[in-house]
Amino acid sequence: MPLLHHRIDAVRSTNTTSEHWWDAAACRFFGPAPFFAPDDETHGQRARREHTAKLICRPCPVRHECLHHALATGEHHGVWGGATEHERKVFTYAPRRGREGIE
Repeated sequence: MPLLHHRIDAVRSTNTTSEHWWDAAACRFFGPAPFFAPDDETHGQRARREHTAKLICRPCPVRHECLHHALATGEHHGVWGGATEHERKVFTYAPRRGREGIE
């Protein structure tokens, strides 16, 4: 089984009642590289990096809290809660539909 799957499986069994939601985040095992673009990243590299980040975020038990945090604080960089910078801009400027519009 690939290392990525081992780390995600470990997160699935994590207690999410921690004092801070990010203590249960899947990304805590990976560092910032999959989630934040280097200055010289090409379009193809960005697409691959964002795809990897979304694979990490997809099963994360605190994905919605993470996305809410990024939207609430106006985070302009990185993949948060499985959403890229561009996707979060769409959420921000879209007509209010309630939380179900971002899930």
